[in-house]
Amino acid sequence: MNQDLAQRMELEPCILMTGKNDTHFSQDVMDYRWNMIVTTSCELKYSVAYKNEDRMVRDIFDAADMQANMLNRRNLHVIRLCGEKELEEDADEFEKEDYVEHAAKMLEKVTGIIRQGGILVIEDFQEDIISHQVMRRAFKNLYEGQKQVYFFRCPSPDKYVSDLIRRGIAQAFPESFNDYFQQNLLEEDWDYGEREGKSFRFYVDAGKKDRADAGNKDKADAGYRDKAAQKETIVEIGKSELLETESFAQLLHIDLMREVRIPNGMKTDYFYTFLKNSIRGPQWFGYEYGFNLHRAFEEDLYKKVKKGLENVGRQNNKPLLLTGQTGTGKSIAIGALARRIFWEKKYPVIFINDPEINFYADVQHRQKQTQRRDSSAFKALDNLLEILDNKGAKATLIIWDSASHCSERKKFYGLYQALLARGRKIYMVGTSYEMNRDLPAGDVDVEDDDSLYIRKIVYCEGK
Repeated sequence: MNQDLAQRMELEPCILMTGKNDTHFSQDVMDYRWNMIVTTSCELKYSVAYKNEDRMVRDIFDAADMQANMLNRRNLHVIRLCGEKELEEDADEFEKEDYVEHAAKMLEKVTGIIRQGGILVIEDFQEDIISHQVMRRAFKNLYEGQKQVYFFRCPSPDKYVSDLIRRGIAQAFPESFNDYFQQNLLEEDWDYGEREGKSFRFYVDAGKKDRADAGNKDKADAGYRDKAAQKETIVEIGKSELLETESFAQLLHIDLMREVRIPNGMKTDYFYTFLKNSIRGPQWFGYEYGFNLHRAFEEDLYKKVKKGLENVGRQNNKPLLLTGQTGTGKSIAIGALARRIFWEKKYPVIFINDPEINFYADVQHRQKQTQRRDSSAFKALDNLLEILDNKGAKATLIIWDSASHCSERKKFYGLYQALLARGRKIYMVGTSYEMNRDLPAGDVDVEDDDSLYIRKIVYCEGK
């Protein structure tokens, strides 16, 4: 059977799409770690079936509420293609036309979200509102040859599905997804034990001796996991303690970072997956196989970050911004940095991959003074850092792939200062596009001119 799909489901964002009458899925299928659910059903009880102790569920009824960062396993979005209510039986021609147009627009928005990476699993259906013709119109904009759409219970594809198959956009299977899931995901234990146990393991301060030699990458790689050379200090954190931060941040842990075995003959496919999906967030398996191109600036980045971690608690310890134009490899480089620090087994690592996250609910300016009210995201991050401190972490590395413009330096530096003010033992690394580092002349109000933040941050230039 097609094991390639099972591999991709573990590595790429996965969306399940069903019709209004598809209520036959097993509990294992519904509990799977979907990134999004798409349905033509308007029944509210449909969403309740996908809610469990590991995630919340939110219904989306309009395309205007759909954002690119909705592929969230902890806050599962259920996209209601047909809105909040069924089309009335006595609806006139124009009402039906508007209804179909609304559903088609929602489906096209889903397609746009996964275009840069992700797969769509469809338990095949044909309805008046969402037909194969409407599906083809939406899916034809996906990249050809990438097979991002999988139709199940589709033994005889019609001309619309066949066209998608011919172009390498889709693939069709005669059996139900229940059967496929049972054969390829349950028996091979593809859930990687996430339902087993209630905690994750990570490292804190594994010893004074750093095995990673910053001047020699080969020795450093060997030093990451040289278990005989240093005593490991493994601590655990409950999964429930990560629920509030899972929507915007990852605490690197052993299960997350362990090696993914690539099947024979599929290394090229996985390499492409690594490059394609790294734009959404670190693809940790790729670093294990050396898929990341090691750039010259990475050693300078590593040395500056190590110095920053060692100076946590000292005055004038400045956070770091990795700067560079789009395409210079900033995101892949900081992913490699996160993995490298993690496997040194000394500092916990938190990776934030949402550039739009707002750590302040509101900001008020009164007589040149700024008053900020902490958002739920800030409180969740602060609570997690307090837990890490209590578990013995001497410092925690926070990496925020913010990819911000120069005008956003205040947001990055403001978070760093706010966490320090809370007594958190942290060092922060962010990313930014190229910026003008010319310092302004004369006295300038910091709140009105962001350029003064140049003095408050250490830079590493990615090129």
